[in-house]
Amino acid sequence: MGNFADFSAIPATAFDEIMRLHARGGEDAATDLIIDLLDAGPDETCELIAVELPRTQLGQRWRGVLLLLTGDDMGGDEPDDPLRESILGQHEFFADGHYGVVSPERVAVVKQALESVDVDAAIDDGSSAKGLRGLLGRRRTRIRGIVCDHPAEAVRSAHEALLGIYRDAARQGAGVVIAIG
Repeated sequence: MGNFADFSAIPATAFDEIMRLHARGGEDAATDLIIDLLDAGPDETCELIAVELPRTQLGQRWRGVLLLLTGDDMGGDEPDDPLRESILGQHEFFADGHYGVVSPERVAVVKQALESVDVDAAIDDGSSAKGLRGLLGRRRTRIRGIVCDHPAEAVRSAHEALLGIYRDAARQGAGVVIAIG
């Protein structure tokens, strides 16, 4: 898991439909709807989408952002952590990938948590490496003290893109769907 991470704002009615399907035991149907929502545009025949909604793709950088947000590139052990939910979802579904959804009500909490992250304090781009690391030229990006395979600027940029989705969704009273695979 990990070659892509796609995010899209969704109308509250779409969130309600995903949760209705899930409550009826239709996790596959809920996952299929998430995929359809990520793929659909307003010109397509998806009744739940009337206008173009904000979306973004983080690619493989999602793991760097998750590390930035939680201190763990697997998301940590706090399932109700809004920073974890920003990447993995408030409600998670597992199929051929990882799918998640954040309710319109929870989006504002997630947005606020994302805005509170001190990105500069958490990221060491390696430029100040001292000692043996500096001498050997091993100036790797470290996030929260942990080596990260993604450049510091890529993680910063991905965090901003993620924050943008949640800001847009909060402004519109929308939820967010997530697919990672």
